[in-house]
Amino acid sequence: MSRLLNLLLRRSHSLRRTLMLFYAVVVLLVAGAFSALAYLSHQSSLETHASKVLWENSQRIAQTFEDYLGKLDVMLAVAYPEGLPAVAELGEVPARDELVQRLKQATMLFPPPYDRVFYGNQRGQAVGLTQHEDGNTEMFMRLDVETRSSYQLLGGLQGRWQLTDNERLPNDVRTRPWYKVGRESPNLTWTPPYLSFSGQELVVARVRGVADGSGRIGGVLGAEISLKAMDDFTRAQRISEHGLAFVMEANGAMIAANDQESITTGVFRRYAQDYPVYGIRQVYKALAGQSGIASLMPGEARAFGMRLDGAPYQVYVQVLHVGHGLNWLVVTAAPLSDFAGEMNLHLLMLAVGLALVLIGALLLSWRIAAWITRDVSTLSAAVRQLGEGGVNIDFTVERRDEIGQLGDALHQMHAALNNDPLTGLCSRVGLTRNLERAIARQGASFSLLFIDLNGFKAINDTYGHDAGDQALIEVAERLRLAVRQGDLVARLSGDEFVVVLWRVDSDAVAAQVAENIRRALQPRLQRLRPFAGEQPVQVGAALGTALYPRDGEDLESLLRTADQAMYADKSASKAQR
Repeated sequence: MSRLLNLLLRRSHSLRRTLMLFYAVVVLLVAGAFSALAYLSHQSSLETHASKVLWENSQRIAQTFEDYLGKLDVMLAVAYPEGLPAVAELGEVPARDELVQRLKQATMLFPPPYDRVFYGNQRGQAVGLTQHEDGNTEMFMRLDVETRSSYQLLGGLQGRWQLTDNERLPNDVRTRPWYKVGRESPNLTWTPPYLSFSGQELVVARVRGVADGSGRIGGVLGAEISLKAMDDFTRAQRISEHGLAFVMEANGAMIAANDQESITTGVFRRYAQDYPVYGIRQVYKALAGQSGIASLMPGEARAFGMRLDGAPYQVYVQVLHVGHGLNWLVVTAAPLSDFAGEMNLHLLMLAVGLALVLIGALLLSWRIAAWITRDVSTLSAAVRQLGEGGVNIDFTVERRDEIGQLGDALHQMHAALNNDPLTGLCSRVGLTRNLERAIARQGASFSLLFIDLNGFKAINDTYGHDAGDQALIEVAERLRLAVRQGDLVARLSGDEFVVVLWRVDSDAVAAQVAENIRRALQPRLQRLRPFAGEQPVQVGAALGTALYPRDGEDLESLLRTADQAMYADKSASKAQR
């Protein structure tokens, strides 16, 4: 930064312009750095906001699915409490009636779609209950694999069953997916999604094997739920304008999605990698390329970014936590641009604020530069006048910093060069500069009076040099009062003084002023009372006059002429005494 300032100072002839340029560069650098940080922060905030929205939607879908599926466990616990042996023969009326009663209670725990609970044994016998949305409860029963009997419940929970159909419909429940999975596990487990018995919808079942008296699996208990309810719920989720939400198995088989496409085509399931929605296909492809997704445990989640046709997307995936046998992934994804509207508004407000700050900073820097350079310009002009021989240089710098100190030093230097330190009169240097400037002007005229004090040596010898200094100070004061305000009074050295009468080119006028000076010096010196007491002490003066340009056209000639006249006056005074 110091190198930059030095470079600007070397190349510029204006300190104010240099400071303004330097301030502008600094402000722009700071603004650039702040803008870069703001942009990075905006991007990070955008990703964080998108991840939060995706997480919230994913959690809502996962929680809803887990609630849907979790209720099946309650239904199974009511339908077949732990410890009850398998019903090996549904033809036995008491055991069958007890089982049917429990199944009926289970179906009435929750409204549809929690409406199907069933039991099948090793003989291929089965009984199942379905509660319809209109409130009717239907039961099917197979006492053999060839015949299916249908009943309708009349009179609520304690009502009676009425046979509605008894048809020959060969079907062995032991070939159904729910039975095959359940007979392999005495514990609750999930089946993969499969087509319902009617073949009209995709369902998933929660099943467990029921042990007989010998401890072997003698039957299978299950509760079924349609995926349509979960698909409908997911379809209603709106994450953002282009947001995606879908649920699938680990192999890509679709469970639900928030689009208008069906998750099946006839009796065949659709897979994410071949799904009609382009975004879902691409997100699945990105998921397949993410390490660690396959090893996620139930309840765990992962967020990552991807690009879809060049646009940045945020993806959130989590595994449902619903027990053994079900490995479903809830996936939400959306382009960051969907969330940029509000964030861009914040960024725009930040940019406007930054622009106002920049304008304010530049205006402030302009004021500061003006304040600094104003006094620097004043000092520069004073130094230039001083270098050109100026004597009456008037400047004021009211500051306490380094520039103020420089002004004080310049005042002191100006005084030392042009003023006599004892009397405050103009010094020999100041006299020389003033006369040179006057001579340099065309048409100038003035009179020069050379004054030499009489009796000053006796004062020094009698009362000492301190008394002599006081005598010189009082003489200087009287000389100032004896001439006009604009005339110049100078002390050459010792007891020699010079008075310059500007615009006076007459011997008579000069002689009259000389007489005024003699009369002004006649009274006793008041400053010598501390030294001489009441003893009156006086000084006299011998004066010589020279007129410019008559008696000389340079300082040395004028001083020589006046000095000669002064000695003539001194000699005449001695002759008179």
